[in-house]
Amino acid sequence: MKSLNHGTENRRNHSEARSEALKEQRRLVIEADHERKELPFREIKSLAIATKGVRISSDLLKALAIRDIPLLMLDAKARPQAILTDPSRHTELVLAQVRAHDAPALRCKLAAAFVRGKIRNQIHHLNFLLRQEENKCLKEVSALVEKLDSIACELSLNKNKALCQEPFPEGILLREARASKLYWQAVKNFLPDAYGFHKRIKKGARDPINLFLNYGYGVLFSVVYTAVCLEGFLPGLGFLHKGYKGRPALVFDMMEEFRPLVVDRLVVGLAREGRLPQKIAPKGLSLVDRKNFLLASQARLTKRLPYGNGVFMLKEIINAQVFSLKKTILTGKRYEPYICAA
Repeated sequence: MKSLNHGTENRRNHSEARSEALKEQRRLVIEADHERKELPFREIKSLAIATKGVRISSDLLKALAIRDIPLLMLDAKARPQAILTDPSRHTELVLAQVRAHDAPALRCKLAAAFVRGKIRNQIHHLNFLLRQEENKCLKEVSALVEKLDSIACELSLNKNKALCQEPFPEGILLREARASKLYWQAVKNFLPDAYGFHKRIKKGARDPINLFLNYGYGVLFSVVYTAVCLEGFLPGLGFLHKGYKGRPALVFDMMEEFRPLVVDRLVVGLAREGRLPQKIAPKGLSLVDRKNFLLASQARLTKRLPYGNGVFMLKEIINAQVFSLKKTILTGKRYEPYICAA
C-alpha cells in the first residue's frame, strides 16, 4: 500500500497527488517538497493518505475509481477514517457476512478458530521462551503450556460439537479468558522483576510491560483494520466479539491469532534484552518511547515466517488471513487460523 506523507509539522510545503498521461501510460504523480515521484497505476493495489496537507486532484479520484483502487484516509493512529471506493463493489461480501453472523453454527466455528489460533500461537511463544532458557527447566511454565494445549483441544469443533449449538459463543469467550490468564501467568516467569509485571492490565496500566503491550496492540489494530476495510468487510460485524456503535468487532476477531506473534513476542523480547524503559513518567509513554517502539513494531511486521508453501512477511500473512476469511464467508470453505510453526 502506498502512503502519501508531506513530512514533519515544521514543513510548510503541501504534497500534491494527481493523475496524468505520461508516454501513453497513466501514472500517479506525487509532488512534495519540490520532489516528484511517478508510480504506474498497475503497481498500486490501494492508496492511503496518512498525513495532513495533501491535495488530491479530481483526475486522480476518477482514475482510482476507474481502476477500482480504494483510497483510504487514515487518522493520526493510522486507522481508516474514510474509504473512497465503488459503493456496489462489495455487496456480495456484505450480504454473506450478515448471513454468516446470523448463523449460530458458522459464527461459533469462526469464533473457535480465532481463539484456537491465538492459543496455539501463545503456546508457540512460550515454547520459544523455554528454549532460550539455559540449563533451566521451568516446570511451572511447562505445566501451564499443557493446560493451554488442553483448552485449544476443547476448541476443536470435531470433538466439542456442543459449542456450535450456542446462539452466541459465550463458551468460547470463557475459554479464551481462561487461556489468557494462564498465558500471562507463564509469561511473567520470563520477565525481569525490574519491570514490575504481575498481571495483564488493559486499562489504567502503569507498569512498562502493560503500557507497551497496549500500545503494540494499537499498532496491530491499525494494520488489521486497514486489511479488513480493503477487503470490503463491515468492520463492526464480528463473530467472536460483540459489535456496537463505533466498535469494529471483526478487527478484534482477526487480531486474536496475531497478538502473540506480533506484539507479545516483541515486548517480551525487548524487555528481556533491557531495551524497554523500566520507569514510565506519570503521563505515560514518552514521544521517544512511542517512536522507538513503533519502529520496532514495523520491523517485526516485516519478519518473514512460513506460510502455506512459502515464506512471507507477517504483515503479508495478516492480509492473506483476512482474504482467507473472505473466501470462507463467500464460499463456505473452512477457515484455518494462522499457527506459526517456525
